[in-house]
Amino acid sequence: MQTSGKLLEAFCCFEEILKLDSNYLKSYQNLDNVKNQLIERWHFRMLNDVHRNTVYRNAIGNAISNGHSKVLDIGTGTGLLSLYCAYNGGKDIKACDDAKIMIDVANEVFKLNHLDDKISLINKYSHDLNEDQIGGRVDLVVTETLDSGVFGEGILQTLIHAKEHLLKANGVIIPNRVKLYIAGFECKSIASENVCVNHGFSDLIYLKGHRLVAYSDEPYDTENVRQLKDFKIITKIEEAFECNFNDLDDMKNCLNGSVETKVRLEYERNGFLDGFVMWFSLCLDDNNIIESKPCVNSCWDQTIFKLNHRFANMEKLKYLHVTVSCKEGILNLSHYYNYTGKTFAVSREIIKFINDTAYLNKLEFDIFSGMKERHSRRFDNVLDFSPFPYIGVSLMKEKRAKKLYCSKEAQEFVFFVALCNCIDQDNIVFIDDPVEVLLIPDRFDLIILSLVESLGCVNSIQLANYEILKTNKLKSNGSIIPHKIELWAELIHSQWLNEVGKVVNPEMNDLHITELMNEFSTTNQLNLQSFDHEKLSNPFQLADIQLNDQFSSRLIKLQIKPTNKSINGILYFYKIYVTQGSEPISTRRSYSYIKRACFVFDEFKCINSKATVQFLQNNGVIKCCLR
Repeated sequence: MQTSGKLLEAFCCFEEILKLDSNYLKSYQNLDNVKNQLIERWHFRMLNDVHRNTVYRNAIGNAISNGHSKVLDIGTGTGLLSLYCAYNGGKDIKACDDAKIMIDVANEVFKLNHLDDKISLINKYSHDLNEDQIGGRVDLVVTETLDSGVFGEGILQTLIHAKEHLLKANGVIIPNRVKLYIAGFECKSIASENVCVNHGFSDLIYLKGHRLVAYSDEPYDTENVRQLKDFKIITKIEEAFECNFNDLDDMKNCLNGSVETKVRLEYERNGFLDGFVMWFSLCLDDNNIIESKPCVNSCWDQTIFKLNHRFANMEKLKYLHVTVSCKEGILNLSHYYNYTGKTFAVSREIIKFINDTAYLNKLEFDIFSGMKERHSRRFDNVLDFSPFPYIGVSLMKEKRAKKLYCSKEAQEFVFFVALCNCIDQDNIVFIDDPVEVLLIPDRFDLIILSLVESLGCVNSIQLANYEILKTNKLKSNGSIIPHKIELWAELIHSQWLNEVGKVVNPEMNDLHITELMNEFSTTNQLNLQSFDHEKLSNPFQLADIQLNDQFSSRLIKLQIKPTNKSINGILYFYKIYVTQGSEPISTRRSYSYIKRACFVFDEFKCINSKATVQFLQNNGVIKCCLR
C-alpha cells in the first residue's frame, strides 16, 4: 500500500499491526516513513512559531476591521489562517488546498471549532479556480505559500492569478510585500557536503584534474545557520530584492525577470567564501513583520547559494558583485566566483563520505593491517557497498583485487575513476543491494557494508542480512566489515526538538489543531548536526547492535544530572569497530559523514535523578524509549 501511494491505508495498517505486536519494529519504522510522506514536517515548525501566528492574526484582524470581510485563504493547510479570519469577524470565508490530507485535517479542525458552516473548503489549487467557484471576487486574500527563498512554492504565479481572477479591484493581499537580504559566508561544515575538501583523496585517486562537486536539482539549499557552530558572515549585509504582492505590475516584472538587483558586498573579514546566505523580511502590513534572519528563532531556515569550491580571494578583492532576480518565480543568484575549470558532479552522500578523512583513514589502516597479519596480498572478489567503494577501488588500482562489486548508485563516478586510473571496467559489477550477491556463485575475500546510513539510522536491510552474507558469501579466511557496532547515547532536553517534531504551542491546543496534527508526529529525528539542547546524562552505551534480524531487548538504569528539566530525547551515535581487535571510531565528531539522530518522546520527569532506558531491536530496526 505504501509503495502504491495508498498512504492513509498504509498508515492505518501499520498502526493496527503495532497494536497486535508492539515489538514488530519494521511496522514502527514504516509508520514513521508514512507520516513523513503524508504531512510535511515544516507544518509543525510553523504552528509552533508564536510570533508568526501572532502577526498573521493581527494583520488579518486589521484588514477585516477595514471592511475586507470576504476572504480566500490560499494553501490553507491546517486551516489556521481561516480560523483567524473567522474569529476576527470574516463573514464569507473560502479556503483551498490541493493536498487531500490537509483538506481532511482542516475539515476536522473547522468542525471542532464549530466553524464548518462558516468556512468552505475547496480541494483545488487556487489557479484552478474562477470567481464563480468562490461565489464572486473576494475582498481579502491570505496566504503563506512561500518557502525559505520566498518564491519557491509559486507565490508569484499564485498571487498574479488571484489578483487577475479572484480578488476585487480594491482588494488586499496578505502578505503585502517582501524584502530579501544577502551576505557572503564561510562555513566548512556546509562546504564539506558540497565540494571535496579532502585533498588526500585526489592524491590517491587520480581524477585528471577534475574537482568533485555535489550535484543538485534545486536552485538553492536551506540551512538553520544559527545552529551551525562554524558559520560566519564575512561581508556586509545588503538588501538584495523587493517585491510588492499588492502591485500586479511589480509581480509580473519580477516573474518575467525584468527586475534584477545588482548588489555590491564589501568584505569585512578574511576567510574562504563558501557561498551566499539570504533571508527575508515579510511585511504582512505596515505594522506586522516576520523576519527569517539568522539571529531570529523563526520557523523558516535561511536560503543558501553554495559555491562549487572554497573561494580563497587570492586577488584580495574588497568587494563581491552579485545579481539577484526571480525569473519564472525562482530566486536566482548570478556571480563570477564559481570554479570554471573541470568538475565532476557526484551525489551529496558521496561527497560527505569522501570528506570524512578520519573514517577513510580508519578503514584503510584497519583493513590493510589485517591483510598483513593474514599475509594476504591479493583478493579474488571484493564487495564494497560504501557510498563510494574507496577500499575496493584502491585495491583494484593497485592490482590487489581481481573483481569489485559495488553500489549502482555510484556507477557513473566509479566508471570515471576506473577510466582515470587504468582499472578494467569489465571487472566491476554494479548491484542495487548487497543481498543480490546471494544469487551469484562467487564468494568474497572482503565484504564492506554500510550498516549505518548518513542520516544516522541503521540500514535495516543490510543489518538484517549481515549474518546471511557472512555465512553464505564470505570465504573461510575472508573478512566482513564492520566487525562490530556499539550504540551510544545521551539523555537530553531540547525545546527545538519539540518544536520541529510535534505541535506544542498552547494556542493550537485551544484551536483543536494539536490533537489532529500530533497523530502524524514521528519518534526518530534524523540527520542532526548541531542543535540547541541540554545534556542531562553522560554518554552511555545502549547496546551492541545485533548483526542479524533477530529480536533483542535491554534495560539500562541510569543516574542523571540533578536538574529541573525533563527528558524529551535520547540523542544517539555509534562506535564502529572496523575489524576484530581494532579500536572503534565514533560518529560523534566533527565532519563525520554519519550524522547524529534522536529518539523523541513526550517530556519525562525523573524521580530521584534516575532513569531507565529500554532498547529494542528487531528485523534490523532499533528503537529506544524511557520507562
